[in-house]
Amino acid sequence: MFLLAFLRLSKILNLPFKKWGCHCQEKSNFFPIIPYIEGDRIGIDVTPVMKKVLNHAVKKAYRDKKRIRWLEIFAGERANKLYGEILPEETLNAMIDFDPSLAASVVQ
Repeated sequence: MFLLAFLRLSKILNLPFKKWGCHCQEKSNFFPIIPYIEGDRIGIDVTPVMKKVLNHAVKKAYRDKKRIRWLEIFAGERANKLYGEILPEETLNAMIDFDPSLAASVVQ
C-alpha cells in the first residue's frame, strides 16, 4: 500500500504547477499541498510517522527542489467536535480540490 501511495505521489510531484492549484511556487521549486485526515484511534499514531516517511522519501529523491506542504482536514470524532458533523463540507471540498488526499481510519 505504501509503495502504491509513493508511486502515485512521485507522478504527482512531476505534474505541472496548475494541476495542483498550489499557491506556493517559487521559480523552479515545487511544493504541492496534500490534505490529510489524521483520523481517530490508530490514525493518531500512524499519521505523523507516515508524514515523516513521505517527507524523507521526497527529500531523498528531489533534495531541496521539492517538498510536501501538509494541510490537515477533519473527519470523524474530531470533525464532530469542531464542526458538529462527521464529514464537513470543507473537508469534502479540500479532497476534491487537492488530489491526492490521504486519510487514516475514521470512526463514524
